Amino acid sequence: MNAFILRLALVAFIGNLYLGFRIGHWFGKFYNKVKLWWFVPVYLLIPFAMFYLMFYVQRGSVSPSIKLLGNYWMGIYIYLIIFVFIIDLCLLIRLLIKRRKSPPLSFRQLIAAGISVVVFVAGFMVYGTLHARTIIVNRYEIAISKSADVEQISVALISDIHLGNLVGLNQINKIVNRLNEIKPDLVLWAGDIFDNNMDAVEKQNEIISVLRTVQPKYGSYAVFGNHDSWNSVYEVKTFLNAAGITLLVDEVAEIGGIYLIGRHYRTSGRSAGENNSLKTMDKLTAEIDMNRPVFVLEHRPNSINEIKNEKADVLFCGHTHAGQYFPANIATMLEYPLYYGHKKFDNTHVFVTSGAGVWGVPIRIGTDSEIMLVRVGFDRK
Repeated sequence: MNAFILRLALVAFIGNLYLGFRIGHWFGKFYNKVKLWWFVPVYLLIPFAMFYLMFYVQRGSVSPSIKLLGNYWMGIYIYLIIFVFIIDLCLLIRLLIKRRKSPPLSFRQLIAAGISVVVFVAGFMVYGTLHARTIIVNRYEIAISKSADVEQISVALISDIHLGNLVGLNQINKIVNRLNEIKPDLVLWAGDIFDNNMDAVEKQNEIISVLRTVQPKYGSYAVFGNHDSWNSVYEVKTFLNAAGITLLVDEVAEIGGIYLIGRHYRTSGRSAGENNSLKTMDKLTAEIDMNRPVFVLEHRPNSINEIKNEKADVLFCGHTHAGQYFPANIATMLEYPLYYGHKKFDNTHVFVTSGAGVWGVPIRIGTDSEIMLVRVGFDRK
């Protein structure tokens, strides 16, 4: 996570210079440049103060509205850069078409350009916020050439809720309502249930009560994600047990003649010291009957080769958020062999969900908050 934040900070700094240059240029059209001596330090201070609020300040240490502003700022900042760049690109195209330097924009044109950018960015933030709060169900069907105690099973895959500063009881209610509508046989929570420190989660007892209303035939199971690792295994397991969810820490559960392997997140967080003997896939599969269907639940989709080499039938993952918002989804697409959706690697089906919550900027643009519902069919005995 630290490396990711450093890379993000570097990109933000470069973007900040470009945006600052353009804003300063526009201001210079209206004010004497001597009066802009304050612009550079103030402009540089604001985005990095917001960056610090977004990543390092937990709820309770500052006003909730200030914390929320810090989270929204990154989205505002990204789309400001995009729309300012589009305007610059249009000006460049105009220059290339006319093949001579065009007269500078008039005062009215500059005002119109500035208002257009503000309106578009505000519109994207409003749309992204509302869209992120809408839970949809995406359905898949696969068949496995192995027999179980059942002919088929419906599996709901949920990930990356990030309970804490941005997500709380309201989103849990929406997720649970959808789960109770589709009535899956098995519910899998693929990590990042919490957004770092559990203490930031408000109304925990109410959230637990709502989660307990989900009663799938074969139960609910969860694994750790990278953000969950800010808490101890004991803390997370206690919360989940109260909510009727079983936490698998490199453990195997048997469900209707199906083996479910829950892989613990490899982390340097608080939970790392509690499980120093993390098991590899070959150890986890050594004592099970591989002639039976084998499901694997893991947070990140970066162990696909290891899992397919061990002949697991289905891998369920989250973590990527499918990028969560444009243009982050493009970078995410390039980072993982499967960043979202379903793909078969040899004989192993891999599912990666975009998640049902948000992290960082509380918006979704170009992605959905979802529950994956996978219907798995088996051979008859």
